[in-house]
Amino acid sequence: MSIRMIRATEELPFCLPEGYCAQPFTETALLSAATVLLAAGAEFAAECEPDTLAGATCEVERYLTYHRQFPSYDAGIQASTIIIAADCSPVAVCLIGIDAGGQPDIYQVATHPLHRRRGLATAMINRALTVLAAEYPTLDLWVNSYGPNRRLYRGLGFTETGEVT
Repeated sequence: MSIRMIRATEELPFCLPEGYCAQPFTETALLSAATVLLAAGAEFAAECEPDTLAGATCEVERYLTYHRQFPSYDAGIQASTIIIAADCSPVAVCLIGIDAGGQPDIYQVATHPLHRRRGLATAMINRALTVLAAEYPTLDLWVNSYGPNRRLYRGLGFTETGEVT
């Protein structure tokens, strides 16, 4: 079961720990994003092969293909982020999409297991909230009701709307 969570957008600090840098996501970073999703153990859509780089690439391509059809595609891409470690490897990704109704949502947030608990997910979400603030009043997401990420999102000010799927 998934639960919808929502939060008001606003300008927030975007701070990364030493040794990391952020890059806006671009379509040319597809393989980097897929590498992070695979390493993080992210869930993929049914049509994407699980636990393989091909499956992770399929998942990022699904994100791009779905969101490209909407006029606000560029705003979602601009709010998306990839974090690179000092060794130049991609270690975290946050993909933001804007749906047909113009509502921004978090499509995927993933951090490589060796780089977790350093504030990378928080930094990427804060960046998304800041980038979207001028044009969009809220950011939402769907989270597994049993998943550990609910605590992260609650700590970032997201509240459950009561909608479930």
